[in-house]
Amino acid sequence: MNEPVDILGFYSDYHAGVFMTQFVPAIKKGSGMENALHILLISRTSKASGHINDINLGERMILRLPKW
Repeated sequence: MNEPVDILGFYSDYHAGVFMTQFVPAIKKGSGMENALHILLISRTSKASGHINDINLGERMILRLPKW
């Protein structure tokens, strides 16, 4: 798939395994780490959408985060 998408993410230190997967491919079970992110993608050009369990940002990708 090579199309523009929007990525929406949620973060919580308190919801591992509740509304987000406790372990994802990038975090191995037994590592002592838990997932604190729930990330979705929504295509801008098709009806494609889904969950992201692991992501590597390419050099032309832009990550925008809110100021706290």
